[in-house]
Amino acid sequence: MNKPKVIEKFADNGEHSHWELIDSDTGIVLWSEMSPEEEIIEIEGYKFRRGDIYDIYECERDKRMFLNREAGFIVKTSGDKNHKPQGFRFGEPISYESTSYDIYEKKDKWEQRMNKAIDLWKNSPK
Repeated sequence: MNKPKVIEKFADNGEHSHWELIDSDTGIVLWSEMSPEEEIIEIEGYKFRRGDIYDIYECERDKRMFLNREAGFIVKTSGDKNHKPQGFRFGEPISYESTSYDIYEKKDKWEQRMNKAIDLWKNSPK
């Protein structure tokens, strides 16, 4: 068997897409790198292309007033020529009468979900 060939594949727009390892004798693809731009991940039941996400952050990150009224996170997508940029909000409200334990419990639950989403996005599932 001869050494396999490494071939660079290109997207429709001419940019790098992924690499393939080809058997030089038979032409069969031995290995193909999945393009991170095209890889689909699922966050809270929604499917996203990994490359479309540009930020995931806690929903109260930018608030100046009325903290601890909401637990959750936001997934921001960049969009493309066919889709506008969007922000997807996942979480639940925290009632005004909640105890500090209730607030902590909800915040912790959604922080764990956010960290799982970030791990999926960064391609390091635990």
